[in-house]
Amino acid sequence: MGANVGGLYHKLKLSHKLILLFAMVSIVPIIAIQIFNYWETKKNMTRQIDKVILDNLIQISERTDLHLDIYTNILYQIYIDDKMIDNIVRLKEPDANTMLIKSEIGGRLRNYTGLVEGIRCISIVCTDGTSISYDVSNNSFVNTIWNKIPDMRQTPPYVETVSKPGMVITPTMKFYEEDDYNFYFHISKRMFDFAHMKNGTIATVILTLDEKLLDTICNGKEADTSGEINFIVSSRDKTVMSYPDKRFTSIRLEEEDIGDFVKRSGYLTDCSVVVNQYEDKESGWIFYNAYDEDYIMADVRESQKMIVFTGGIVLILVAVIIHNIISGLNASVQSVVSGMKEVQEGNLDVQIHIVNEDEIGTIAKNFNDMTRRVKGLIKQVSDAKDRQRKAEIQALEAQINPHFLYNTLDTINWMAIEHGEREISRALRDLGIILRETIKKSESLASVAQTAELLSKYMELQKMRFEDAFSYEVKVQPEIEGVEIQKLLIQPFVENAVVHGMEQVTGGGKISVLFERSEDHEYLEVSIIDNGKGMTPEMVRKYRDRRTVIEGSEDKEGIGLQNALVRLYMYYGEKADWNINSAEGIGTEVTLYIPLTDEKERQ
Repeated sequence: MGANVGGLYHKLKLSHKLILLFAMVSIVPIIAIQIFNYWETKKNMTRQIDKVILDNLIQISERTDLHLDIYTNILYQIYIDDKMIDNIVRLKEPDANTMLIKSEIGGRLRNYTGLVEGIRCISIVCTDGTSISYDVSNNSFVNTIWNKIPDMRQTPPYVETVSKPGMVITPTMKFYEEDDYNFYFHISKRMFDFAHMKNGTIATVILTLDEKLLDTICNGKEADTSGEINFIVSSRDKTVMSYPDKRFTSIRLEEEDIGDFVKRSGYLTDCSVVVNQYEDKESGWIFYNAYDEDYIMADVRESQKMIVFTGGIVLILVAVIIHNIISGLNASVQSVVSGMKEVQEGNLDVQIHIVNEDEIGTIAKNFNDMTRRVKGLIKQVSDAKDRQRKAEIQALEAQINPHFLYNTLDTINWMAIEHGEREISRALRDLGIILRETIKKSESLASVAQTAELLSKYMELQKMRFEDAFSYEVKVQPEIEGVEIQKLLIQPFVENAVVHGMEQVTGGGKISVLFERSEDHEYLEVSIIDNGKGMTPEMVRKYRDRRTVIEGSEDKEGIGLQNALVRLYMYYGEKADWNINSAEGIGTEVTLYIPLTDEKERQ
């Protein structure tokens, strides 16, 4: 690793080395100190904030316990109320005046509700299902929040108290009243006839309290929840006892992350949430605080911005000084650098003006000598490549399969015997045209229209040879008829489609040759399509691989796709491309992409 870094350093320009040195000794240390200072400050601030929040949660828990003590004290007074107990016992007697007794019980319940605010309802539920409730909000013994429940022995406050000796706090419940939902939690306790303890429970008293009490303790009457929120969750069953958004009060959190729950509820959505908690063992509740870390750390970030600004000013001053030093050094090598750029752009005639006789002057002198030698070598290589290219093209074109001529002459001979002079004349005329075009200089150009006409005559002769086993079509977009391409460039691909594609076809074969201009007007697209025997997947992969085609061994089977593709590459270089799609028994489509070099051809 060290060797790689050292190698990269030695390859840098002098100015870059100086800049790197400046960065290493000034910018990097300053930035590192800034980052370290920021994270240390943030960590300390977070620790202090979390401690303050935890203390606040403990205070909220203690205030909650004080309020609950008030309500449990009321519940205890009812629990030991002798008259209340006597009335409940009398209520179970066969000849009891039920209405009168219930009225007396209700009156005593109403007296208890006036002792403190926050009580919504007090209920006495007897073991036989008889219940008496007083609803503070409705000031009624009849219209209470329990009206929709036929047997209060089925309610959670009663059920959870049956098997427990002490007071039980039941998680917050949701009640639908007057087109809206309200939320209440309950404190309940079993009652006994102390004179006859052996008779067991005679009733259960249920104190129903408004959840708003808890929310006020946690967040105040006019809570600002823009930066933080407080809420309470029961540790027993993860029920939300109190929450600023009442839609989420009384739900169960299951295994959900508290921070995710806060965001899901619509609070602190686009920020980093930090959660603190305190569990009150006495009430069995967990008090949570969730705050926006960015909001709380705003002052820290402002201080950090000032430090960064000050450090930036220092860096700018140092950078100006370093820039002046580097500019002086850079001027002495600028002439050499400019000369190198000229050579990179292909100008080998550039000569660097030598000003000084120092080391840089020596470099400039050697550079001038080098460019002169390189220019001579490039000319030699270019001449050699031209000769090699012409030789390779001639060698490839010499591979055009002579069997075509032999087979065609043989076909014409049999036509003369079987059909007469008219067909022979037509065949000879087409063959003569093809031979004349072939004899001409092979590297000359021909228009797309001329190429299409020659291909039509070629396929007409092949159609005769194959006894009409296939049909053909040649289509040319009118606007590209005048575009010129290398003569005989397309013919080997068409011959491959005829000879190999139609090899086993006895009827219904079809060959299409389409000349089109690409959508971006940068290429002439030539598609040769047949419905012959197709290629194997291995052959398709071979001919699609540009490197394999260009660098592979010569195709010995006639003209071959490989040799034809190499010829396309020889003529048009890296800009030429092709694509081959084929399936055995279905056919083959060869698409050639010939670059349009003339601006008029692309319009």
